[in-house]
Amino acid sequence: AESLPELIGVIKADRFAEQRFAFPFTEVLQTNVPRILRLLATELMPLGLGCFLIGIAAAVLCRSSGAALVLGSAGGMLAMIVNMAGDLQGFITPVVVLLWPIAALGVESVAALAGRRFVPGLARAATVAIALALPILGIAANYRDADQSRQTDTADFFRSTYAHMPERAAIVAEDYFYDMAH
Repeated sequence: AESLPELIGVIKADRFAEQRFAFPFTEVLQTNVPRILRLLATELMPLGLGCFLIGIAAAVLCRSSGAALVLGSAGGMLAMIVNMAGDLQGFITPVVVLLWPIAALGVESVAALAGRRFVPGLARAATVAIALALPILGIAANYRDADQSRQTDTADFFRSTYAHMPERAAIVAEDYFYDMAH
């Protein structure tokens, strides 16, 4: 950006304006909302989704204002995302970050209930097992797709390019779609 109005345009993502609020309401409800919900369920996985749903119930029963704030934030972000064209998987990433604390509330609630009804030590052990299982299952499910260790072509290209550039020169990428694909 070379001026304040251009900078404001960058911050507002003006060049992507046609991708925001891009769908009619019926398509949002019939196509986009179910698609986003499937993506979120896939990201949370069955165990995380169960913990999340229990966390919502616990938040409602306990009237947790903190959980309401987190859920409201996630809901507001989802309301924007369901009407955007583009990389939905990438757009939901910050929403998933907001959902995990609610899942943790679910784990904590189950532990508290189990501790009161069953052996407290066993309840703590089960809680630790669930808390450890969630990230381990996530790593196991996503490692193969996320592993970039054998994809060296782009790195080799940039090393070669930088080797031929003058000292203190830089490359600024501004193609969002290229950046998301590579």
